[in-house]
Amino acid sequence: MLAFLPDAEANQLLARLPLRRYTQRTIVTLPALKGELRRVRHSGFALDNEEREPGRRCIGAPIMDNHGRVIASLSIGGQTGRFGRTEVPAIVSALIAAASDLSATLGYDKHAG
Repeated sequence: MLAFLPDAEANQLLARLPLRRYTQRTIVTLPALKGELRRVRHSGFALDNEEREPGRRCIGAPIMDNHGRVIASLSIGGQTGRFGRTEVPAIVSALIAAASDLSATLGYDKHAG
């Protein structure tokens, strides 16, 4: 959800956010985190690739309201053995579609403005 906040609001939160390492894959520098947030905003989904816990992946997509603000997210997670890199693209596609459907139900029009 942080990736979809206005820049000023995101920067204010990032200034207070402690970047703590949980695994070897955890993002622990502010420039790297900002780069990842840009990637998330551009691609429309976030991927936790064993950043919090070894052996686990999580994918999340934003749910927007009728004003285009992120109000929630939809996510799925699992063990890397069952949630491997070959399965990730199909999961991302289904998750983004479901989040988009929920957003449309709430009045969000991705083609507006």
